[in-house]
Amino acid sequence: MLRSLRFRAFMVAVVVAFAPLSVVAIVGALEIRSEPDMQRAADQAATELTERFAAEPEALVQPTALVEQVARRHHVRVRLLDPTGTVMADADATRTVTVLEDLFLGPEDEPALQDADEQEPAVMDRPIPRAAVHAETSGHAAGCETWASGTLRVCQVARVLWRDGEVLALVYVQQAHRRAIRALYDLRFALLKLTLFVAAGALLLGWWLGWRMVRPLHRLRNQALEWATAHARDQQVETVSPGLELAREDEIGDMATAFNRLLEALHERARHNAEFVADLTHEFKNPVAAVRACAESLASHADAPLPPARTERLARVLRDSSARLDALVTQFLELARAEAGMVGEDRGPVDLTSLVRGVVETIAAQPEHATVEITHELQEVIVPGVSGRLETAVRNLVENAASFAGQDGHVRVTLRRQGSHARLEVHDDGPGIAPEDLPRVFDRFFTRRQGRKGTGLGLALVKAIAHAHGGRARVRSTVGEGSTFSLRLPLSARAEAAIGSASIEPTRSRAERHENHRVME
Repeated sequence: MLRSLRFRAFMVAVVVAFAPLSVVAIVGALEIRSEPDMQRAADQAATELTERFAAEPEALVQPTALVEQVARRHHVRVRLLDPTGTVMADADATRTVTVLEDLFLGPEDEPALQDADEQEPAVMDRPIPRAAVHAETSGHAAGCETWASGTLRVCQVARVLWRDGEVLALVYVQQAHRRAIRALYDLRFALLKLTLFVAAGALLLGWWLGWRMVRPLHRLRNQALEWATAHARDQQVETVSPGLELAREDEIGDMATAFNRLLEALHERARHNAEFVADLTHEFKNPVAAVRACAESLASHADAPLPPARTERLARVLRDSSARLDALVTQFLELARAEAGMVGEDRGPVDLTSLVRGVVETIAAQPEHATVEITHELQEVIVPGVSGRLETAVRNLVENAASFAGQDGHVRVTLRRQGSHARLEVHDDGPGIAPEDLPRVFDRFFTRRQGRKGTGLGLALVKAIAHAHGGRARVRSTVGEGSTFSLRLPLSARAEAAIGSASIEPTRSRAERHENHRVME
């Protein structure tokens, strides 16, 4: 119950209701505790002055400097009077209003000690000095009084300087403090009665406020539990007030809207997962069916050997089907690790320039891409990451571009630095991508290659690897003009400082270099 919002709101109302009485009690206790401190300061100042004058009687001739020095040290008002009551020295270093009192209560009608003292009788006629003069043994008297109509608390100390039984002078010290909440303190009993009535209303208000706060939260909780139990789909949290048709525009309504967006994201994710499972099943269905057909064919001819041509054909089907299954499983595992952020894989500085150059030259040398012209323009770039993963991403982009460029096509690979990032672009002059297919290019198992030459996982893997490295993958395309895939990766700060000025190296494909060399021969 202590963690309930309803209980907390209830307790807040109770605290607010009893706050005035609590303030009066606390400040009253502080005032009571402050009196001994005031009395101690005044007594120390009086003792110091009497000891100094007793040790140096000649100081009584010009006592002003010594009196001011002691008053400032102890923050008190000190007066030195002769036996007739004439003031020989007067120094006031008191402050009756503290900084907090000045801030919360204001400086208006501040009761100054000097003004309040003028309203009192002459010093020698006051009870404290008179008691000190008549105390022939100790010559000391002290006490605290309330002045200025109860707004000022004054503590006084009087000490008599004796010589040969005669009064030489009287040291009269005062320390004062304003009573901060005198009006409330005087009305404390009436305030107590008022608080009892206010408390009843505060308790009802606290209970109602807690109920209003918790009720919509309970409704949200019940809806969430109901949907979780029933596995409901396409449900949304209600954002209208109970019993009304008005949409909530408060914090509860904002939270319900946020819940609805979360539910939409979860439903969209569940839809993608369902589509992925369906696509995965479809991709595995054909090679598995081929393996099963081969197994049935072999089983049906267990007693008689198959012709060599048919045996070779079955072996080829089994080899191709197993290779496709192995490729699917391998790419799927790579995709899963990349989408999980490649946790546990060693990262370090990667020379992206050398990596891209090696990938381009390797693909250009492959027989199936011998007719494709592949050029690259590379700046020296080093990025932090996993070298093997980045090589996979670059290889998938270049192979994808070379496949769609077609015979006598052209692929251009550029690598540049843009601010704090590296940007790799792979452009092909192939047929381009239809506008309706652009949003799905990086989806799993999406491919437009003919003859099922691809698995549809290559570009999805590129996007996952880019995200795992803190970057992003993008595509832009125009039908009939080709496509451009870009990979944006953050640079390594230390590597960037070591590289210095940029250098661009334009090269042609290895296939073209071989062809030129053959012609020259």
